Amino acid sequence: MRRGVVVCVGVALALQLPACGGASLTVVSSPAAFLVITADSDAIVGLKPRIQQEVASLGAPGEHLVDGDHHAGNHVCGFSAAKGGQTYQVDVYGDAPAEACDTARQQSFTNNLP
Repeated sequence: MRRGVVVCVGVALALQLPACGGASLTVVSSPAAFLVITADSDAIVGLKPRIQQEVASLGAPGEHLVDGDHHAGNHVCGFSAAKGGQTYQVDVYGDAPAEACDTARQQSFTNNLP
C-alpha cells in the first residue's frame, strides 16, 4: 500500500496543486492512505485522465480515484506546485510515509504537470 501511495504521489507530482478554484481529486490506497490534489476546475479536468491512467496501470487492489476531497486520517505532508499558469496543492493523509512529499517527488510531480 505504501508503495502505491508513493507511486501515486509521483504521478500526482507529475500533475498539479492548490486552489484558487476549488476542485479536488483523491487517490485512495488500501487500506488507509489518501492523496488529495486541489486546483481550479480546469486544472483538475486536465489532470484527471492522467491520474486515472496511472492508478489503472498500478493494478493495486483497493487503489482508486474519486472526485472531491475524501481523505481520512492525519495530515502526513503536503506541497504546492505550479506549471502552465495553474497552481496545485497536494496533500497526503493517513497511512503514508513522510517521504511521499520529499523534494524528488515534488520535482517529479511538477515536471509531469500538463
